[in-house]
Amino acid sequence: MRFYGKIVLFLKDIKLEHTLFSLPFFLSGIIIAGNFKISDIFILLLGLISARISGMAWNRYVDREIDSLNPRTKNRPLARGLINPSYYKYITFINLFILFLVALYYNILCVILFPLVAVLIISYPYLKRYTYLSHIVLGIILSFAILGPYVALRNEISLEIMIISLAIIFWVAGFDVIYSLQDYDFDRKYNLKSIPVRFGKEFSKKISFIFHLITSIFILIFFYMENINVIYAIPLVFILILENILILKDEKHIKLSFQNLNIIFSILFLTILYFGFLTR
Repeated sequence: MRFYGKIVLFLKDIKLEHTLFSLPFFLSGIIIAGNFKISDIFILLLGLISARISGMAWNRYVDREIDSLNPRTKNRPLARGLINPSYYKYITFINLFILFLVALYYNILCVILFPLVAVLIISYPYLKRYTYLSHIVLGIILSFAILGPYVALRNEISLEIMIISLAIIFWVAGFDVIYSLQDYDFDRKYNLKSIPVRFGKEFSKKISFIFHLITSIFILIFFYMENINVIYAIPLVFILILENILILKDEKHIKLSFQNLNIIFSILFLTILYFGFLTR
């Protein structure tokens, strides 16, 4: 296979398009921080993409054997052996190095936080073998999409940014529980850990709903602290409730709930935040 073809397969494998979940929060972190230059957007975006690529490449590398057994994932390029697994290792650490350079460009606090991000990225794929709390860890990883730009531009961690980061953690954990419902039977068979495996599918749907209620509370607190009219949060809360109602009704809505509604949620959050800052 030619080099170009391998690149296309790799990008398909790591689902780079799922960056749409985190990109609006990345831009939100920049807006909340303020005092940024256009060049900051491109430099920080490089960091976000590098983190995303390293995380997904490593995840695919570690899980390649499991993915080859799972009916849902067996056709992934690496699971099928269409790409040399070593490439995924090299890509992971090259992108982590790029992320480190971005952190180094900004300030010492970014450099201090970098090892935490790197450890979380490297350890995450292994967690499903040991704990059902991997959903929370994934949320922590993605919360750096908003925390990272803020720390880079402000060189501090404020209470406000921690509140909205907590909202993201529980938002991600909630929709990841929904996503993992697809692998319930497979995970049980191969002794992989998840909230649905630990608590059963029906109760896990309720846990996802609770996680999203917590997300809603943190968003309301954040809006209040930033002097944004809390009424603006109503559409966000509505999407989260709708997402969970759809899953409680029928699991055939997993793709709509997990992917479509959450992309809308993240874009809507950015839009509301932007106009909220303009009008406060």
